[in-house]
Amino acid sequence: MSLVFGAIVPHPPIIIPEVGGAEVEKVAATIGALEQLSDDLLEVNADTLIFTSPHAPYDYETFLIDDSPLIEGSLSSFGHPEIGFEVTEDELLSEKIIMSSADHGVSLSKRGAHLNKGKGFLDHGIAVPYYFISKKRDYKITAVSISALPLSSHYELGKVIGEACDDIDQRVAFIASGDLSHGLTTDAPVGFATRGEEFDRLVVEKVKQGKINELIDLDDDLIINAAECGLRSFVVLAGVLKGRDYGSKVISYEGPFGVGYMVAEMTM
Repeated sequence: MSLVFGAIVPHPPIIIPEVGGAEVEKVAATIGALEQLSDDLLEVNADTLIFTSPHAPYDYETFLIDDSPLIEGSLSSFGHPEIGFEVTEDELLSEKIIMSSADHGVSLSKRGAHLNKGKGFLDHGIAVPYYFISKKRDYKITAVSISALPLSSHYELGKVIGEACDDIDQRVAFIASGDLSHGLTTDAPVGFATRGEEFDRLVVEKVKQGKINELIDLDDDLIINAAECGLRSFVVLAGVLKGRDYGSKVISYEGPFGVGYMVAEMTM
């Protein structure tokens, strides 16, 4: 069993028809790519999806994993509370990840205990792509938060997750949620980022070439001046993929609102 699929997905709520309305026409490539990815994910017959998201509950000094039996989320923050999900946490896989992190000195805390909340939280970084994925079937989900720790720590977290996947009799897919630059144009959400376009071009090329591991070596000045969103998620994925033979494909890339959206998949 083990890891059978990897993916990079964007998470703009505007790609959901109920939220975006007529604007969804401008992101047709992203929507089509997520539908294709959902079909491809169905074909590999995964049991569980591990998600990382930049919008999950966050701690600066440790990674967090949601240990709640049920994880709930909706798009109420975007005016649509009726679009919601209730998913089951993969308790066994979460425990394997926790044990593996302890064995390797990776700082990982249980999210429920850390935040003193009993209910799991499915942030929009997961809820938006899962809106498309769940149209095909429901999955168990293990949700992991990124942190302010360096990229090297995120890479080590990925290796820990990969080891846990290898130690479980289930088929697992890892989904790295994250947009690319948020500053591709002057009217982008954060204004114009001087190296945003360069960052997006480089990340897309690395993924196309199957060299996602090289994202850990990106120049600090490039990262800072790209106004990026998902790099830490992508580096966790790179760690998960370490030592594996996989094919890498970018299904789509576009930036119609000044934000880079890439959909990519890695097949074992």
